[in-house]
Amino acid sequence: MIGVNEDELWIEVEHGLFLPDLAGMVLSRLREGKPITSNYDTSELGKVLVRQLEEPRSGPTGSLRLSSAGKCQRALAYDYHHYKPNGFISDESAPIVFAVGDIVEMLIVAALHDATDHVKAINISSTGLSQETVYVDVPLDDKRTARVSGHPDGVMALPMYRSDTGEFEIVNAILEVKSMSDYGFKKFRSDGLSREDLYNYQTQAYQLAKTQMTGDQFNWSYVLALGKSVTVKDGIVREDGSWAKASPIVGHWAKGDDDIKYNIINRLREVIETQSPEEIPRPYKPSTAKATQGQLRFPCDWCSHWKTCWPNAYEEPASSGFYQKSTKIKLFVGE
Repeated sequence: MIGVNEDELWIEVEHGLFLPDLAGMVLSRLREGKPITSNYDTSELGKVLVRQLEEPRSGPTGSLRLSSAGKCQRALAYDYHHYKPNGFISDESAPIVFAVGDIVEMLIVAALHDATDHVKAINISSTGLSQETVYVDVPLDDKRTARVSGHPDGVMALPMYRSDTGEFEIVNAILEVKSMSDYGFKKFRSDGLSREDLYNYQTQAYQLAKTQMTGDQFNWSYVLALGKSVTVKDGIVREDGSWAKASPIVGHWAKGDDDIKYNIINRLREVIETQSPEEIPRPYKPSTAKATQGQLRFPCDWCSHWKTCWPNAYEEPASSGFYQKSTKIKLFVGE
């Protein structure tokens, strides 16, 4: 019987089920420092930088995107009904921030391609500037169907090992590459994606889209994340007191969730069928804690429609933190 050795790069995703440890492969390739042997188009790295200088900062209104499948429905409705953004608006730092994120994604994907191209059982496609457009059909009634599209970072077919039978089977999966803040990355590193995580909804939407489009089952997603604040001196202390060096790149497998996919279709349908965004109640409320009284936190303070949604809200700088204080512009609700 062929087994999966502990020395091999595998992750037990369920009892007795193993999928490849793609983050381990990327880290191994980054340590090697040798010429690329795959057919990955390295010119894409330059093209993605130029794109950030050429693309307009404000996106189109009147549309829905699968990447926002888990976003606040009221915010989605403002976009869908062509409301002009009048809340949070990105500034001139946006092209730099997005370019860094794009380069991180492209470099990680290049390392992943180079680490897996020699493994015939692993096929990774539709990455980089060749991302595939996928879509979910949302039934509205017996005669009408809406189509919502998106662009996953990659599409994969790769082996799953079953220890009870000693057999391998090929499964379809979605690839997503993310750069995460310190808080988000630590949470992802320890727990993976929570059920309600926006990234989980995004990858579930892509699974649903590929299943609808091809008739093949896409029931797994793999999220590769870079911790933007992780340095070579960062460590992790375990519950037993032992410690290890913190890895800057972590990956987690997420299984398909039929309830979430059903919810995604319902959420999109509800937004499309509204006559006005105000039909959807505000899902978030100001803080009632003494230290943060009246504060609207994420996602409200990053929403491009907060002035319309909360007409009495206002921004002001506030300090936070204990060991290292920082001053951020925060959102509060007035009288």
